[in-house]
Amino acid sequence: MITQERPPSTASGGGDGKPPPRNRDRRREWWREWPAPFNRPAPVNKRTVWRGGLVAVPFLVVVDGLLGTMAWYATGSVLIGVLVFGVTFLFTLGEVALVAWAAKRRQDLERRRLGKTARTTSAASADIQIRAAVRRPPT
Repeated sequence: MITQERPPSTASGGGDGKPPPRNRDRRREWWREWPAPFNRPAPVNKRTVWRGGLVAVPFLVVVDGLLGTMAWYATGSVLIGVLVFGVTFLFTLGEVALVAWAAKRRQDLERRRLGKTARTTSAASADIQIRAAVRRPPT
């Protein structure tokens, strides 16, 4: 018979009579907001540098301020205390900047090693590619 009706179980609507899958609700996947596991470095980008700076700079000001205060107390000269504070603050800030630069350079070299150049991909997509490469199971 040519004009036979379809059975209701094979009607269109997702195949096999099943409805199409729902969109995933990101709010229910709360574990995706957790930081990366230990020993898996976070990508160096503007946000992580600012976050680290909000922690490191006040700490440096306190520690170097105490050193400057001790120098002022030991010498009796405010100028010497301010100079000690300034020199130690600049040295330690430079050390932090050097470490951040080295970490960023290493990530750029890793991107190139994976076959992606820094010029052809944006920083955000490169960070995603690095995270995907790190999470990829060994083959």
